[in-house]
Amino acid sequence: MAKTGWADRPHPTATPHTRYKLKEQTQIILVYRGATGYADFAQHSQCEFSIMIAKTSNKHPAHPGRFIWSEVLEPLGLSITEAAQALGVTRPSLSKVINGRASLSSEMALRIEKAFGVAMDTLMRMQNTYDIAEARKKEKAINVLPFQGRRSLPSMKSAS
Repeated sequence: MAKTGWADRPHPTATPHTRYKLKEQTQIILVYRGATGYADFAQHSQCEFSIMIAKTSNKHPAHPGRFIWSEVLEPLGLSITEAAQALGVTRPSLSKVINGRASLSSEMALRIEKAFGVAMDTLMRMQNTYDIAEARKKEKAINVLPFQGRRSLPSMKSAS
């Protein structure tokens, strides 16, 4: 069942990071901060909304660091140094993730979830999607033949 939202509140089954599919290649990701579900939202209508439109095509997905910067740190007016302090990590380690020079670790994603409320699962899915796209770019350079069964494997002798 597709999730559809109303003007004054999210769909009752919406999560804090709900994707609404508009067309085949476009999604709106609705992020509402300050509410953990519909009941919480109904009581506290002062939630912040952030909408990100993402193209879901065969183009290379963005590194999650870009999302963290544009949707979390920048709107809060935080520098990398301030965010690193809030997360309890070094500035260089956060900078590498934000600038796409390092993968987002599950520990860093958990720290971001605890500090800023962005679901760890969402961030890790973004990292996984990015990693898959990176591997696909190198697909032609990886020469592996399909497995044909045990008969085609050379026998291995023990090292002792």
